[in-house]
Amino acid sequence: MPIPQTTVSAISEATLVARWLSGPRGVRQTEDGRSVRVLFPGVPGGGSGPDVRDAVIELAGDELRGDIEVHLKSRGWYQHGHQNDPAYGRVILHLVAENDAGTLVSSHVSGRAIPIAVTAQHPFPGYAPPCTLHPDPRPTLAALGLRRVQSKAATIAARLRFDGPAQPLYELIVNAVLPVGLAAGHWSPAQAEGELATLGAPGTYGRLKRLEGWLSTAGEPPFKKAGALQGGLLLHAQYCSRGRCGACPLSSA
Repeated sequence: MPIPQTTVSAISEATLVARWLSGPRGVRQTEDGRSVRVLFPGVPGGGSGPDVRDAVIELAGDELRGDIEVHLKSRGWYQHGHQNDPAYGRVILHLVAENDAGTLVSSHVSGRAIPIAVTAQHPFPGYAPPCTLHPDPRPTLAALGLRRVQSKAATIAARLRFDGPAQPLYELIVNAVLPVGLAAGHWSPAQAEGELATLGAPGTYGRLKRLEGWLSTAGEPPFKKAGALQGGLLLHAQYCSRGRCGACPLSSA
């Protein structure tokens, strides 16, 4: 729905961009009737290309990430040749002050139909973090909590792809599970020692390589189990790195 021409002529594209970047709050609607919620307004595009980069919106319940292009009138999309420009292939929303073309979407040579949103008739309050979007913040906090855990899982997944599961699982057990179990009284020292004696070590750390042969027994590598590896790390930190005893290879280091 167009707004009065006097209102459109009184603003500029730069003003619309600045208002969008300030973080419009609440649900709006595209010209084809889909609801729009701004999750992250994006960053200024700068130079050629779309006005706003890397925005995140929720369109009819689907989360989209991409660019926002802003015009005073919807015909500007075609007048500027954006429909044939590959640089505008990531645009997810065409933001206008007036839909003078009367179309529901703006087309792109890629075959995508980019929704149009008329925004000048709406106020643009300041950016609101997710916790202010609903009266009850608990569902939002729960969703953000899941997102944080998923982010950690993605980091671990990358390590699993390159290193396999042994090292991450080993670090989790010896650096978190066992210490917390001991501190909370769920395990006794003897039980923790038993766990370390049965848990395999992922390999010998670089700082212990020179000790490996020295501490071997009948050709058996000393750091095959988690307990021995942790003991070797403590030995190195509290003794080997503090002075030369004259007995092992590290004495000449």
